[in-house]
Amino acid sequence: MRQIETVLKRMSAVDIVDYSIEVYKRNIKKLTILSLILYVPFAFLYVFLSSSISEDLNRLTSQNGANFSLAMAFLLVSLSLFIVYLCYFLTINGVLQAAITKIVYNDVVYGRSLGLKEVIKDSFRKILKIMGYRTLFYLIMAGGIIGTFIGAMIFLWAIIFIFAIGINVINSFGHFIEGFIIFFGVILFIALALGTIISICFFYIKFGFGIQAIIIENRGAADGVARSSELSKKMFWNSFIALFTGGLIYFFIPSISIGITVLLSFVDEELYRQVQLGATAFVQLGYALFYPFLATLTTNIFINWKVNNEGLDLEVKVDKMLAGDINEI
Repeated sequence: MRQIETVLKRMSAVDIVDYSIEVYKRNIKKLTILSLILYVPFAFLYVFLSSSISEDLNRLTSQNGANFSLAMAFLLVSLSLFIVYLCYFLTINGVLQAAITKIVYNDVVYGRSLGLKEVIKDSFRKILKIMGYRTLFYLIMAGGIIGTFIGAMIFLWAIIFIFAIGINVINSFGHFIEGFIIFFGVILFIALALGTIISICFFYIKFGFGIQAIIIENRGAADGVARSSELSKKMFWNSFIALFTGGLIYFFIPSISIGITVLLSFVDEELYRQVQLGATAFVQLGYALFYPFLATLTTNIFINWKVNNEGLDLEVKVDKMLAGDINEI
């Protein structure tokens, strides 16, 4: 009981990540079973489809030679795999995130341990709300990404314009300020990259926590979007740092595997083909097994929002006091 009282308080980004690791380890058995049921089958299906399509592409390329467009083939493969991913994330992945959220929320807030059967059933009952929310969220993210891309292109053209002016200045006054112009250009490019990342993260943090609202507060699809927007006010940087740090942890090991296979594709193409299937399977399995940590992190961010904006910690303490009075009576 004392542990729950100390956890339900305003936390920094580092505290959120640290406590998410603790909660993940505490519930690792249940969370891993959930991932094995609702994520791993899809991961292996994705690996199978990816491998089959790659083999077909290699065969078509060798048979048709220059008549076969590799660029078009790559585009078709990417589109096919994207559709597979989209269907999964609109449905089963949302159920998985809802189930993890329910387990983590009840553990952190109430100190309760829920059964997997109960959690999975309750999450599947809300699958239509989850699908509706995820559809709205992806549309919002697509709009945000397109808007960010347009803004980035405008900024890029501004940089090119500044460089053009800088070149004229250099030609007029010599090489005295050449270093300054180059330095200024590098700073602008870095600012462009960071601004793009922060802009996309802003839309994710603003609207990306609707599943927590659906499974915890029984909200609807549109209400999930509105609820995420409402609770995330004045919490962007805290959430951004927590997500960025947690994301580094989540992507670290799979990224190493991806990097090694990419290097092999340049060094030894035949060896790359031999290990591609195993490496892809390992990467997908890594994502599948570590995904519950990411869902645990987002749930703890959501809890921190409720503590900061709605006094969830005080609400839980009052409920405990009232429950204690009733028990005494």
